[in-house]
Amino acid sequence: MTDYTELQKAAAYAAQDTIKFADEDEEMRALQQFHEEVDPETVLALIAENERLRADCSSMRGSLKANAVSIKKLIKDGGRAARERDQLKAENVALLSTLKGMTSMYGHCWDLVDGGLLCMQDNVQRFEDAHEAAQKVIAAMGQGEQS
Repeated sequence: MTDYTELQKAAAYAAQDTIKFADEDEEMRALQQFHEEVDPETVLALIAENERLRADCSSMRGSLKANAVSIKKLIKDGGRAARERDQLKAENVALLSTLKGMTSMYGHCWDLVDGGLLCMQDNVQRFEDAHEAAQKVIAAMGQGEQS
């Protein structure tokens, strides 16, 4: 953007009420100073800059409207997600309550591991069975047998 400070000063000086000038000569000097600052190139540059700024503003308005629509959608989706989260929390509380009841009913030790349920008693038994099977394979391999 070009600096139009001098043009602005000259225009403001020339545009004042003729009563404020000391005499007609001062008024003529003000108009002459203004005309010296104004040339066709300056006027064309001002018009071009004005048109570019209008286009920029129009583009920004369009972007703002699109962003407003996106923000409204995000707010709506966020509210929906919060309601779903609250529902899942409530379901988890109910599930934990049920598990505690099962633990006391069946005497199993239940726990939550990585988002899944784990019955400690069942896993201990599975581990013991797998360990026993591995020991048999190792023993068989040591005696030259193939499993």
